Amino acid sequence: FGDFIHQLSYMKTIRAHHPDAEITLITATSQKKLAKTTGYFDKIVIDDRNYNPSDWYRIIKKTIVDGHYDFIYNLQGSARVVKKYLPLARLASSHNLIIRYPSKPGAQDNMTEETLIKKYPCTWGKKETRTYHLDLIAEDMSFCQLSNEVKQTLPKEKFVLMIPGCSKGHDFKRWNPENYGRLAALLSAKGIASVIIGTASEKENIEKIMEYAPKSVNLMNKTQMTDIPPLGSLALVTIGNDTGPMHFVATSKHKTIALFSPQTAYAQDKSDNVINFVGQNSINDIKVEDVLQTVLSLNNAKD
Repeated sequence: FGDFIHQLSYMKTIRAHHPDAEITLITATSQKKLAKTTGYFDKIVIDDRNYNPSDWYRIIKKTIVDGHYDFIYNLQGSARVVKKYLPLARLASSHNLIIRYPSKPGAQDNMTEETLIKKYPCTWGKKETRTYHLDLIAEDMSFCQLSNEVKQTLPKEKFVLMIPGCSKGHDFKRWNPENYGRLAALLSAKGIASVIIGTASEKENIEKIMEYAPKSVNLMNKTQMTDIPPLGSLALVTIGNDTGPMHFVATSKHKTIALFSPQTAYAQDKSDNVINFVGQNSINDIKVEDVLQTVLSLNNAKD
């Protein structure tokens, strides 16, 4: 999800760059609803990658090669795409493929364009490379609207938005729920409420937070992805782990406090609206008191 959020500006730019084109997005089921909401795509093809490696050639030929696209934009710079998908697409194709991708991570405008010139299938063909300039349009998240149901549950006093979850199997990215709970309790004593969001998979952790701060608003399983940026705009600050919804708020240019383990410190967003904390040996080396003082400083500055 985080990778999807980071590429929203490119998606918006590609739609503007090809206003009359039929644009197909290949993505996972989990991103389908948000992708449709943006309005940037005419067709969405689902690829959940839940097939055997032996099926890759067949799937890639069906989803990429047989689409006969004029251009392919590779916005997923993972090794899976670069080392498996695109070489197999190149091998399976009997026609030219033009593939464009950001020249380097974080590149704002320049893309690399590779033209794979093919005469016969099951051959590599000749590859020509050039720089392609694309004037990147900033994503304003205007397609995201806060639902009335969520709006009606928000506290009347100032509040922080807490996103205590992390992706499955990445517990090293998780600040302990006890830390979030203590923080929420300390903020409550200062007159600042906490609103907590997450999915049912976070039920145990969110309940632990609520034990510390029972007056907090628990929105577990009550929000859609499109609720997240508007919630971030209403909050004094959003506090959370290195997870997709946090990146969504940060990309929306709302104030965030992002908590990182040393293993993923490289993923810090250096934007002015983001305050980063990195634990020395683990994410749980980040002190509750330090995060609290940062929130209170933001509150004083806002007053």
